[in-house]
Amino acid sequence: MSAWNMIVISMGVILLVFLCRKEFIRANKARLGWRMLASVIAVVCLVCMGLPITFTPPGIVSGNKAIVLTEGADADSIQQFNKAQKQKLVVYQMDDLLRGEHMEYDSLHVFGYGLSDDELQMLKGSKLVFHPAKIISGITTIDWNRNIEKGKELLLQGTYTNQNSFSVVLVLNGFNTILDSFTVLPKKEMDFRLHTIPKQNGKAVYTLSALHEKDTLEKEPIPIEVIAASPIKVLMLAASPDFENRFVKDWLSKNGYTVVSKTAISANKFDKTSLNAGSVSPDRFTANLLDSFDVLLSDENALLSLSKPEQENIYNQVTRKGMGMIIRSDTIHSSKEWFTAPFQLYTWQGKQPTHLSIHMMNDEMHHAVLPVEQPLFIRSKNGMQPLATDSAGNIIVGMIAEGEGKISFNTLYNTYNWLLAGNASNYYAFWSGLLQKTARKKKSETSIETLLSLPVEQQPVSIIYGTSSVVSPFLEINEKKIALSQNEHLSDRWQGTYWPTKPGWQLGINAHGINKNWYVYDKDEWKYVTAHKKTRATKQYAQNTDKNIKNEGIEGKGSPAAVPWVYFFLPFIICCGFLWMERKIF
Repeated sequence: MSAWNMIVISMGVILLVFLCRKEFIRANKARLGWRMLASVIAVVCLVCMGLPITFTPPGIVSGNKAIVLTEGADADSIQQFNKAQKQKLVVYQMDDLLRGEHMEYDSLHVFGYGLSDDELQMLKGSKLVFHPAKIISGITTIDWNRNIEKGKELLLQGTYTNQNSFSVVLVLNGFNTILDSFTVLPKKEMDFRLHTIPKQNGKAVYTLSALHEKDTLEKEPIPIEVIAASPIKVLMLAASPDFENRFVKDWLSKNGYTVVSKTAISANKFDKTSLNAGSVSPDRFTANLLDSFDVLLSDENALLSLSKPEQENIYNQVTRKGMGMIIRSDTIHSSKEWFTAPFQLYTWQGKQPTHLSIHMMNDEMHHAVLPVEQPLFIRSKNGMQPLATDSAGNIIVGMIAEGEGKISFNTLYNTYNWLLAGNASNYYAFWSGLLQKTARKKKSETSIETLLSLPVEQQPVSIIYGTSSVVSPFLEINEKKIALSQNEHLSDRWQGTYWPTKPGWQLGINAHGINKNWYVYDKDEWKYVTAHKKTRATKQYAQNTDKNIKNEGIEGKGSPAAVPWVYFFLPFIICCGFLWMERKIF
């Protein structure tokens, strides 16, 4: 008992003794019993108003529990839990939660994989104890790039839980061809990584299978869409003619790139070429000219031969407007210029190998052998991203960020040997990867995406549409118009909801002429990934309510609530009024 409670009670007792004595010694003994009772009630009410009086609400009973069954619930675990209770608990399904029947219980014991985020919202703050089921074996997390530009890589990353006593092989398959594989060891949870470069155009559904010998343990769809790559506009500058520039220029033009080149032949004489570009004159590198190109490909001497205003224009384009630069190293490397200073070169010590094994960091090339000697390498430093290395990890091509743009430094000078040797795929992978990594990033005026990474049939899907247009966007899916509401914090974001009725490719999202295909999965696909997400969400919810769960009272008692003081104030006024009137009137 606190000191305040003792003071209030002591003062109340003293006041009660005083009032009772005054009534008892009063000469008029009429209604003595009523006066004594009124005095006692008045003092008791006064004391109660000064004390924190609490009571137990009759609606919720602490210790009153129920069981909620979700997918993956184990009957033996539920039976053992029921045996440990004093009474058999009521068992609910998810449909019962929708009707709100769980509200009369103090805590819910959830068995199985758990509930989704939307389902947890239905609990409305109810206490939850989670008894998660274990995923025996399967893919528990997965992600991949669903929209791929032509020539770029499809990359799958995820986690496989293998509780078996044997190894499981994950196989990426497309058009009845094994594209990549990964082995998961017995009794291990391993992260996997699979990749390939799709050859087709448009939509396709690859498969990811978990195999043990001839048995298929799991088989899931991998829908992708290969879209035409945004054409990159390349401005080339060379201090002298050479085979490397000639082959790069021809390859770019044959593959649909816009190419404008300027090559010095002799003093004040230049060879100027425009391919897939119409009539463009590279006489002077003005701001207007540079605005129309995504990347500048040049050697060091050619850049140094430009006038100061032209160099200033290039600097502004890179640092302020995001244009990319690819610089080829020269025999004499300058470390004083802004475009070469970040790259420190060193020479190979000892006998140089006659064949160089090159590995592109985007995994589009796997140790492709180039039959050349490589005298120069780039020293690694903070902020530098290696784009190509040799088998020993020496950097051959490095990239750094310079303001809004990027600068790549390339120490290779004869990649054309791949073409001469018939290895066009290595040449394509090297130069397409280098250009795409370095080129100016184009900002899309519109974006359409789904909040769910794995939309399921008969389940609502939130569609997010981003646009810089001031006009309210129009959105239609499968010929059904979607109502959109504007985000209250981001004026360029709109959101709507769609209920897919069948799995597979949807007809597309149409918004002001923008089409985007997307895929809906069958409810039985990716079941372990869905189970893992539910388990994680339910565990987080249970942790948030864990403090309340630990405060469960003794059986039959609920959570205490304060008694409103008005309940004591009214009897106090009535008793005091009776004592005043009794003395005045009688």
